[in-house]
Amino acid sequence: MSDDIHAPAAAAPCPEAPTTAAPPRKPRPLEIEELLVINAEGAHYARCPTIRLQRGDGRVATSRPAGSGSACPPETVVLDGVLSSEECDNIRESFEAAGEFKPPGSATVRRNDVVVWIAPPSVLRLLWRRLAPLHQWLEQSEYTPPGLRPAGLSARLRLYRYSPGQTFLPHYDGSQQGWLLPDQGSKLYEDEQLRSRYTILFYLNSAEEFDGGSTTLFAGGDEHGEALPVHPVRGGGLVFPHGDHPCSVFHSGALVTRGVKYAIRGDILFCERDYMGDGTAMKYFTAYV
Repeated sequence: MSDDIHAPAAAAPCPEAPTTAAPPRKPRPLEIEELLVINAEGAHYARCPTIRLQRGDGRVATSRPAGSGSACPPETVVLDGVLSSEECDNIRESFEAAGEFKPPGSATVRRNDVVVWIAPPSVLRLLWRRLAPLHQWLEQSEYTPPGLRPAGLSARLRLYRYSPGQTFLPHYDGSQQGWLLPDQGSKLYEDEQLRSRYTILFYLNSAEEFDGGSTTLFAGGDEHGEALPVHPVRGGGLVFPHGDHPCSVFHSGALVTRGVKYAIRGDILFCERDYMGDGTAMKYFTAYV
């Protein structure tokens, strides 16, 4: 699987299907408290220690503009209160215990550690409910083509870890097809009727816990031009357009010089208004869990 990023003149790489899997095991039901981990970069599959999200607490994020003036790209908002502090700690500790982080390659703009993982539908629905303030805004945006509507979050998420000396060089995020996992299934699939138009970042710790590490947004696609740094806040997030969206944002993850930064990268999917998820136009990959 790729890192789904590209330089200004390059096309976004397409995700590749996992090529090998662990020996078949009987699938078991997925509970809402659990995040299923499938890693690493298609090499094998693993289950990390149970990650727990708080359900029934009525948590709903709030949103606000990322900034003001010409340095703030359009269609870009900061989120507050998506995850609780306890949830952030639990996610970080569980992934560290799993030991599945992959170091950066030598020829990539991503120069941090990453674990690729898949969230079950129950968790994606919970997170999407917490993002309720975004739903109408995304659907009514002047940049949303007629006939399209937001459909939720892709199951394929990336947890990034930035240690001192690590960074994410300036780049555009590429649009991706939707990755899904049935409620009690054992096949991960890519639905060609779902396509992402926005990046969503969830920050698992705050800027006070590390030096550097801001998400820097560049106006006009020029890293030497006007820049807007967004400083991570634990449990908060950032949403901005990507791929073929006309306002796709050129951005970077600034160099971390002290401490460790953790963030989750996700994709907000769109579909045709009459989309029913009927199983057509899908590519299936065996993913025994």
